[in-house]
Amino acid sequence: MSRHKHAHPPSETEVKVKALESLLIEKGLVDPLVLDELIDTYEHRVGPQNGAKVVAKAWSDSNYRARLLDDSTDAIRELGFQGRQGEDMVVVENTSEVHNMVVCTLCSCYPWPVLGLPPVWYKSAPYRARAVSEPRSVLEEFGVFINKEVEVRVWDSTAEVRYLVLPMRPEGTDGFSEKQLARLVTRDSMVGTGLPKSPRSIQWKAHMIWVERRVWAELIPKWMNLFFTMSGKNELLHLHWQLDFLESGIWICPVLLVNKWNMMNT
Repeated sequence: MSRHKHAHPPSETEVKVKALESLLIEKGLVDPLVLDELIDTYEHRVGPQNGAKVVAKAWSDSNYRARLLDDSTDAIRELGFQGRQGEDMVVVENTSEVHNMVVCTLCSCYPWPVLGLPPVWYKSAPYRARAVSEPRSVLEEFGVFINKEVEVRVWDSTAEVRYLVLPMRPEGTDGFSEKQLARLVTRDSMVGTGLPKSPRSIQWKAHMIWVERRVWAELIPKWMNLFFTMSGKNELLHLHWQLDFLESGIWICPVLLVNKWNMMNT
């Protein structure tokens, strides 16, 4: 397994896992290289990001969408996603008349290649039972409110078949690229317990990133130059403060700099 430096003592569970790993390797029952490969696969190669690419492709390519609904396994394989727990896939499409929801009432069957490992709530007994008996109530607990006119269909995964929900494409996404569309897709929307993000949320996040970069790159240096010039402090102290601010990762505003300047001159 990859080794990480911990800023805090490992938990009891981490200690037990480490001890078990060491014992299995010492007995020759586990190849550490194979173990590293498995961990890397489930940390970086499989997960909801894969399913999001499938959904985004279906949203932007009607021919692919038709293939996906007709032969889900092959269509998903076209994008390079296949493997254990994804041998027999079925994609079910949400429409204005039908909302789909996936559960596994027997255990926790889940499409690993496109969604990664199942979340804790998906494996829990309450979800597995109530998703079938009272799906609308469960959806409401997830913050999803479905109109009474819309049918809620629950699909029970089995040892042979895994389901993936194709959510409805959000309005206001005309002209979006597949990469932009994929950013709107959430894991829960592909299970049916959630909805895709709105394009406004993504646009707002992009705007805030732009603002943050501009503040750090342009405005803060100007503010610091102004206040250190006013304070008459030397360049070495100026540089020290710049590094201190940058390393701390703290948002800086003129008020904070004014307060600092006042403290230095009292």
